[in-house]
Amino acid sequence: MENASKALIMAASILLGLLLITAFVQVFKAGASVNENYDQTQRTAQLELYNSKFENYNVQENTILDIMTVFNLAYSINEASEYEPTSAVSIVLKIDGEEFKILDHNPNPPSYTPAYESLKKNGFLYEKNKIKHNSNTISIYDLVNKPAKQLGIDTIDANEKLTRTYYGPVSYTKKYTAYVKDPDTGNVAATNVEEEVTEMLTVYKYIFNCTSIEYHNSSGKVKSMVFEHNEITDKKSPYYWHKDKYE
Repeated sequence: MENASKALIMAASILLGLLLITAFVQVFKAGASVNENYDQTQRTAQLELYNSKFENYNVQENTILDIMTVFNLAYSINEASEYEPTSAVSIVLKIDGEEFKILDHNPNPPSYTPAYESLKKNGFLYEKNKIKHNSNTISIYDLVNKPAKQLGIDTIDANEKLTRTYYGPVSYTKKYTAYVKDPDTGNVAATNVEEEVTEMLTVYKYIFNCTSIEYHNSSGKVKSMVFEHNEITDKKSPYYWHKDKYE
């Protein structure tokens, strides 16, 4: 009888031990799953934050100062990552037949190759804060410091820059959505409103649209963006350049 009791106690101890081990395993798995989900959430958040720095400019009506910000951001990322293929970013700005580009290759690779020598021969290698303009290289800051005509852009005023602005009263059609409550039914309906207004605004003569954005297949990071000069023709737009008034 005594032996039977001891056997039952031993069996119960073993069973309890197995239950505790099973419980620990489940807790460990749950903890690992939480950590994995947390890590994935963090990676997704970091990727979204990274891309948002570029995607903020995936719009129309960028100014040359906005483009400068994107150029500098791309250059900094390429330099910091040593032009790692899954991170390198190429930015292209097109203005009336002229092209300005941040390259996505390493301007100073660790080993010299025929491809490198070809780039060097054609003037594609550049120093810090340089961009490729056609077959030459110029400073990023030339885009705001130099007259547009010196950048190959056809302008009447030889001293006109891409930063040219007008500040003063601007008349345009303001569009917005108003929410109106029906007095009889109490229902609220959205109504598109167009209102003629005059406000004190800064208007840039040179406006640029983002016409293309691509992502790296492997990393999901922004790979390239293309911006093109957009001459606003809509006279109701606050970005419309009134030649007779502003020049």
